Amino acid sequence: MQRADPVSAPHEGCTFYPESYEGFNNGSHYVPTTLCTQSQEFVLPDTFNVSLVNADTEALWFRFTTVIVKDNYNPFPNLPHLRHFIMDLFYSDANPRFPLNGILIHNKNHITHLDLTRVNMSGINRADFNGFVRLNSLRLDRCQITAIGKDIFEEIGTIVDAPSLSGIYPQLEIFIISDNIEQLDWAFLSPISRSLKILDLNKINLRNLTSTADSNNPVFLESIRKLDMSNNMVSTLPRFLYESLNLISLNEFDFTSYHQEQQFCENYVGCKCCELYNFTMCVRWAVQTRVRSNGPTNPRSNNCDACSDHAHHSSNHVNRTISSN
Repeated sequence: MQRADPVSAPHEGCTFYPESYEGFNNGSHYVPTTLCTQSQEFVLPDTFNVSLVNADTEALWFRFTTVIVKDNYNPFPNLPHLRHFIMDLFYSDANPRFPLNGILIHNKNHITHLDLTRVNMSGINRADFNGFVRLNSLRLDRCQITAIGKDIFEEIGTIVDAPSLSGIYPQLEIFIISDNIEQLDWAFLSPISRSLKILDLNKINLRNLTSTADSNNPVFLESIRKLDMSNNMVSTLPRFLYESLNLISLNEFDFTSYHQEQQFCENYVGCKCCELYNFTMCVRWAVQTRVRSNGPTNPRSNNCDACSDHAHHSSNHVNRTISSN
C-alpha cells in the first residue's frame, strides 16, 4: 500500500492512496484517492493547504470529520484527474454555508460525481451548480435544504468565467436528495430532463408539489428509468408529473407511503375520481405498447388522453408501487 509523504500532504489527517482498498471505489475499481479523516477540524485556509493535494488525485474524500471554510479560503488548484468529490461530515448547525462552486472553481468542469452528506447547502441556488458541465451523479444527503426552486440547474451547462466551455448539454443522470423539502417545483428538472435516468426523492417529507414549467422550459424525462417518491406526504399525483415521464423507458416508480397524510383516495378499489386512475391507465398503455410494438415508438407520446378515453373498458385496483419491466 503506497502513501504520500506526510510532509507533502495538505493536512496531517490526509493520506494519498494511489490505488488501494483504503481509497474510493467508483463502482468498478479503487481510484487514486486523497482521504482526509480524523476527529480534528479541517479549517481552510488555516490548517489545510489546498496547494498540497496530490495532482494525481481522482477522488477527494472527507470522511467522518468536520470541514470549516473561512471567507479568505483558497480554492483547490486545478487537479486534472479529479472526478469524485465526496464529503461525509459530522453534523453541526454552526458550520457556515459551504462555498461549493467557489472552492471547486478550477475543477468543476471535469468533476463527474458530487456526494455531499451533512454539508451546509442551505439556500441552494443555480450559482451552486454553475459550470458543472460533466456532472453525472449528484447526491445531497441532509444538507439543510428546505426547498428546491425551478432554477437550480439553469446554469449547469454554463461556465461564466470560461465561455468557450459553455453550452455543453448537461449530462446529469443520477440525482438523489434526502432532506426536509416540503416544497418542490417540478420545473427544476427542465435543464436536465434529457439525460436524467434516476431520480430519488425518497423520504424528503414532501407535501407540496407544483410545476411552473411551460413551453419554453418543458419537462419531459425521456431517459428516466427509476423514480422514487416513496415515504412522502403528497395527497395526489398531479397530472403534470406523470405526463412528464417517458413511460416507455420507465422501469420503476415507487410512491409507497406509510404516512396517514397520504390518503390519495379512500375508495381506491375501482376508483375513477382521482389522479391515480388516469396514471395507472397510462402505465397500462405503456406496458401494452412495449409488448405489442415491433418498431420504434415515439417516447414523447404517452397517449394519456387515449388511455383516459378507453378507461371505462376496465376497472383497476390502484397499487401505490408501479413496476413495469
